[in-house]
Amino acid sequence: MTHPPHVEAMLVSALRQDLLFIRACWSALSSTIWSFKVFTLSLEEIETLNGHGLSCSIGMCSLLVGLLC
Repeated sequence: MTHPPHVEAMLVSALRQDLLFIRACWSALSSTIWSFKVFTLSLEEIETLNGHGLSCSIGMCSLLVGLLC
């Protein structure tokens, strides 16, 4: 699965990694991430999303479709 270009750009910026690395990590982690029944973001995760995501027009709903929205 790939994300829309603006989501991938935010992840590249926030994690300071190249796109191939981001895609490989997402592929490896996606089944684990979406298997959680309860999902609570830490303050650090919220601050990271606000710092990087909002500047790319990405909010919580863009990343957590189906869990929060």
